[in-house]
Amino acid sequence: MSFSSVWVQLYYEGKKEAVGEPFPAHEADLKPGREWNVAELKAAAMPGLDPPSLAMVKVYPPGTTSFTKVNSIRPGRKLANLIEEFEKEKTPPTSDDHPFIVVAPANGLGRNDDTLERIERKLDDMATVAMGMSEATQNFTRELLGAKGIVFKTLPVCTEVLDVTFSNRIYNWGEKEDEKDGQPGCKSMLEHELLPLSLAGRTLGIFDVRGLALPEIHEGKRKSNGFSDLAIGDLESLSLPDTRDLTFGLSAALIELKTGKAALKQGQLLLQLVSFSTISNTQKGVVVLGTDCATKWRLVYFTKSNEITMQQYTCGKKCLDDLSLFIQGSTEKGVALAPSPLPTVTETEFLEGAEDSANTSAYLDAVAHHLAGLFPSEREALTPTVDENRNPPPMIYL
Repeated sequence: MSFSSVWVQLYYEGKKEAVGEPFPAHEADLKPGREWNVAELKAAAMPGLDPPSLAMVKVYPPGTTSFTKVNSIRPGRKLANLIEEFEKEKTPPTSDDHPFIVVAPANGLGRNDDTLERIERKLDDMATVAMGMSEATQNFTRELLGAKGIVFKTLPVCTEVLDVTFSNRIYNWGEKEDEKDGQPGCKSMLEHELLPLSLAGRTLGIFDVRGLALPEIHEGKRKSNGFSDLAIGDLESLSLPDTRDLTFGLSAALIELKTGKAALKQGQLLLQLVSFSTISNTQKGVVVLGTDCATKWRLVYFTKSNEITMQQYTCGKKCLDDLSLFIQGSTEKGVALAPSPLPTVTETEFLEGAEDSANTSAYLDAVAHHLAGLFPSEREALTPTVDENRNPPPMIYL
């Protein structure tokens, strides 16, 4: 029997509460190329423990509530055989609904507090689902962006035709061409259609960014990494030596290329946009184009600080014209969508009396508006402190 992972729930002996949430023990965490056994599962569930300490850890079938030596599973039992047995009686531990129960003694494991903290950090990391942008599913993307407080919407397909001759200028993919083969031709085609182009008085160019990693997106229990193909950025600066690592910061648009046979991926484009916005000088004024430079044309961009819009086009010329407009207005848009600066309120604005309560209310409203424009992780990183010497009332500094 083959399976890619089993799920585990950790408990400490004598404690009714589980430690964290169930997490998957993948083949990479165990020993690839062989049948897993219960002893190897214990090692994956309790990283950092030496063999004598692991011998004190017990594994029980899913749903076990009475933890005794008699009903624990012997360390030499093969997981494949156990799962096959469980399938005949109950749901196997291949999902987070029915995980294996791993119980560790509360004391006597021969480890110090640092080791325990390391184990708990490892468990937290194992519970985090990582997925590359190019493989991101719709559910994964929705969960990650939802944790960031971002929603996205899709507009009806734009069918406006601006140039009936545009089809004569598209890139024609060869039968066996991949993205790497087609990129030079696509780049030339886009340069012909888009350039010259400028932003804030600076001439723009199109640059190859393959192999240049976008910033990781991490929120809650979801994280994603990825790459793109082309970027539209500052021609003068990015033509100088040793500036490749500055490309994303000095660019306003990304271009994700697909072959004539490959489909555009919604999750990939959405995650690229969010990641790109964290490093580009234009912030949330950035835009991402997904295309095969032939029949597939799609733009993804921010319409609010916490809202992304996706627009598909049937006419490439119309899509590229809109892309040009987005780029030229990206600086102003980035400023407009940035969180409002937190105001400074002086002590005199907090005089006692009902007539001055409006000042306090207005300040708190401004604080709430500022925080609403931040990602949840950015809000959590703030450390509110109170100046006890101000009376009345104390000031709050973020």
